[in-house]
Amino acid sequence: MYEDRVVFLLTMACPVYCRFCFRKHKSGRREKSPTRMDVQRAVAHVNAHPDIREILITGGEPLFHPVNLEAALEGLAAVSHVQSIRIATRSMVYYPELFLKDGQALIYSISDWSRRLKNGSKNLEVGVHLVHPDEISIPFLKIVKALVTRGIRVYVQTPFLAGQNTDGKILARLFERLFRAGVKIYYIFAPCSPIHGTRTFWAPISQAIKAHDTLCRTLSDRCIPKLCTATPLGKIE
Repeated sequence: MYEDRVVFLLTMACPVYCRFCFRKHKSGRREKSPTRMDVQRAVAHVNAHPDIREILITGGEPLFHPVNLEAALEGLAAVSHVQSIRIATRSMVYYPELFLKDGQALIYSISDWSRRLKNGSKNLEVGVHLVHPDEISIPFLKIVKALVTRGIRVYVQTPFLAGQNTDGKILARLFERLFRAGVKIYYIFAPCSPIHGTRTFWAPISQAIKAHDTLCRTLSDRCIPKLCTATPLGKIE
């Protein structure tokens, strides 16, 4: 879809089954996860295409497969034209123990990789999806603080779902709390393209625009996300 970025799918396993997920069909069909060799081939592809600047590491939950994650980060660290690596995770919200167990070993590991990548002039970011302010827990905030204080940007993307968060006041509470916690506010997605199993959550773009107007009236501009939709050409505002 984009000339300058690619997606790495490290595993099909995930701690939560999000109805709005673009790739839920892969876990539902029990598609096999890539091997370390598959990841290395993907790194070789990136290395051979100097127009690729950004990598989104996702899944499933990419943090569930440390072998593949290490192979991806180790390989991409050596690719000079890669500038940004993003790790997409739902575990910060639905499986915070993954970050907090063993003396926060995963947080220290991500922090170590961030330092190594910065030495190569690359940025490491962590992306999360939150739909509703009720998803913000004390463990989630603890993880955000631990990452942000170590210089790792955490950003949020939010799908616009009927019956969940189409009220602008709900979104205002969500983004204000996330902003205060140090999270970078990024996108609201109001998808045009239907995703199998999401008809229940479909809402018209006009409703998303109305909710976004509420955010513009009630929040600081630093708390207001971009309002986007998906097209065959990619995301557009």
